[in-house]
Amino acid sequence: MAVSAHRSANGARVVCVAPNPSIDRTYDIDRLIPGGIHRPARARAVAGGKGINVARAAHALGADVVAVPLLRGHAGQWLADELAGHGIAVRAGWAPGETRTCISIHDPMTDGLTEFYESGDPIPADAWSAFEALVGEVLEGGAGVMTISGSLPTGAGDDALLGLCRVARQAGVPVHLDAHGSGLLAALAERPSILKLNAAEAAEIAQLVDPAGDGQPRDPSAAVEALVTFADRAVVVTRGREGAVVAGPDGRWRVGPVPVEGRYPVGSGDAFLAGLATALAAGDELDRALRLATGAGAANALVPGAGELDPAEARRIADTVAVTPV
Repeated sequence: MAVSAHRSANGARVVCVAPNPSIDRTYDIDRLIPGGIHRPARARAVAGGKGINVARAAHALGADVVAVPLLRGHAGQWLADELAGHGIAVRAGWAPGETRTCISIHDPMTDGLTEFYESGDPIPADAWSAFEALVGEVLEGGAGVMTISGSLPTGAGDDALLGLCRVARQAGVPVHLDAHGSGLLAALAERPSILKLNAAEAAEIAQLVDPAGDGQPRDPSAAVEALVTFADRAVVVTRGREGAVVAGPDGRWRVGPVPVEGRYPVGSGDAFLAGLATALAAGDELDRALRLATGAGAANALVPGAGELDPAEARRIADTVAVTPV
């Protein structure tokens, strides 16, 4: 693949911005009964949210990671301590209130998850401005890539992602953006280096930026074509077990299919972004980075816990992944 790596002169550090992190709690129960009292056989709490999952996976892959979450209250301090306890450097911004909690309930009768995702308290304008300034300060310390992942806190405004992307551009740091909604639409004006979406998100945003007129959802390849002019390097649309489709200024590629299928797919998209950012920050070319990204996503699905993976397994899988021009 004739695409050179976009490596910043600031180094190979991966800065993972998490605008709306959470404490992710998972409960294992015997059976989910609406209106009933449940006593979980197993309960687990981890630092979560997509940006935190990316930081955890990139750290596991050996990247020099700095997590930049926007935290609140006692729950936020717990989250910061949890990350630090796993050896992940943290530069946290702070806002009033408490960091949100998201709950997943595993019911073995269906082998599925019932999930409850809090939106979080509204954020004051001055707290968001301070967070944006903090991101700029962290980037001044050196970065090869900045990732932005997940939802925005209520009240951040539709231009919040745009502001973060602008801060990175001013620092000369490429942005890998994985977000959704109207905030993502505004951020496209800053042309992130990598725009990473899943198939459903890509179809939704493609319809907004380039309406087809027939009201029909875009397939992943058509969505990529509608979005490719909005990314500086590449648009990557992940498709689960099928792999990914990729488009950039120099061509179009299919990645995969993924050679293994795990039981724990939650967080695989975040691990994919972590692999992509880790490889590109280290100076790899895009085809090699896409292989590591796919291996990381697949390895995440082999073990419980979003953003958890065996780095050796991720690299073993990566060596078997095909990246094919189309």
